[in-house]
Amino acid sequence: MQSGKNHSRQNMYTLFLGIVTAAFVVSVITYPEQAFQASLSGLRLWWDWVFPALLPFFIMTELLFGFGLVHGLGVFLEPLMRRVFRLPGSGGWVLASGIAGGYPLSADAAAKLSQQYGVSPAEAERVAALGHLANPMLIVGVVGAGFLHSPESGLLLAIIHYLSAIIAGICTRKRGVRTSPASAVPLRRFPNKALRAMEEARAHDGRVFGKMLGDAVTQSIYALLLIGGLMMAFSVVIRLAGLYLGSSIGAQWFLQLIPGVLEPHLGTYAYSALSSWTPAFRAAAIGAALAWSGLSVHAQATGFMRPAGLRYLPFLRFRLLHSAIAAVITLLVWQPLTMMIQGTEAVFSPITGWESAARLGDAFGLREIGAVWGASLILLGLVLGVMLLLSLVIRLLEQAASAGRRTRQ
Repeated sequence: MQSGKNHSRQNMYTLFLGIVTAAFVVSVITYPEQAFQASLSGLRLWWDWVFPALLPFFIMTELLFGFGLVHGLGVFLEPLMRRVFRLPGSGGWVLASGIAGGYPLSADAAAKLSQQYGVSPAEAERVAALGHLANPMLIVGVVGAGFLHSPESGLLLAIIHYLSAIIAGICTRKRGVRTSPASAVPLRRFPNKALRAMEEARAHDGRVFGKMLGDAVTQSIYALLLIGGLMMAFSVVIRLAGLYLGSSIGAQWFLQLIPGVLEPHLGTYAYSALSSWTPAFRAAAIGAALAWSGLSVHAQATGFMRPAGLRYLPFLRFRLLHSAIAAVITLLVWQPLTMMIQGTEAVFSPITGWESAARLGDAFGLREIGAVWGASLILLGLVLGVMLLLSLVIRLLEQAASAGRRTRQ
């Protein structure tokens, strides 16, 4: 009986997707010029910002997994990840790379953990959701400096974005899950355990360096092409929606709000242009859009998670929670914080149209791309350093508490 219901639900889902796809094709045929221009805008945004920012992280993640470094690092991060989020230590790399590189890196790394390295699907789903974050270049550089003309506002949004993700991760951790035996290992044994973890992961992978490097480049390019294709498709969807809805007041409100549901770059630009809203509400909408990340990025993450058997529903629930927490925190703290810091008042960007906003990256040359990569790698090192320090402090406190209990006994 249950199997029949599931089969019927799957048929309805397939029918719905078929209707949506057919409507999309008909719309593109009806408005070919507008669809072409919208796809070019999405392509420009992908090529100027997403491709150069994510390529080194995808390649580096594949190599670090192949050499076992992620698992060796996970031994040192185990106390932090288990105690705070009740997740495996190897998820620490996913969280750090998500902060430094941005979405959808975490979905790809979590899928690898589940498929190749024995992390349970439930834990991999939570790792993918927790590490699904916007990178600082997007929040501070594009949203803050570009859209709001205030890098300080972008910095505040970034702090709230990562803080709300941590709160959401703590709220969604599984109850009753205790610290694993790996995180209870004495500190003096951590280096040996990390080396063993690296050797086991390297033996499990089994590829020679040349093969590993070739696979890293090939899979990274494939992943980025998937991301670019989805960005172009959703750009066309938004443009066609504007053509169908017309210029009524209700349609304009809908078109101002819907970009944040579909795509984070378009959503944050649209919300920054809502001059009729108060700065706090505008910032809250931008923060919620960044945490939600848009159905376009959801589709990108699902493209990585689905082959590994990871479910979308836990990811969706986490995105909704993260978005709500980010919006509430922004509303509560935005006014007092902007009053404390001079010059952080966000103003409407004079850039007209999100297609023009995408051209913020047109001036990118080799020097700028190198600067982005260097800054991202430095940030990754800083994040990992802070996480390792926190993990060390947690393990020292655990050892002190354990010694105190033995003394009392």
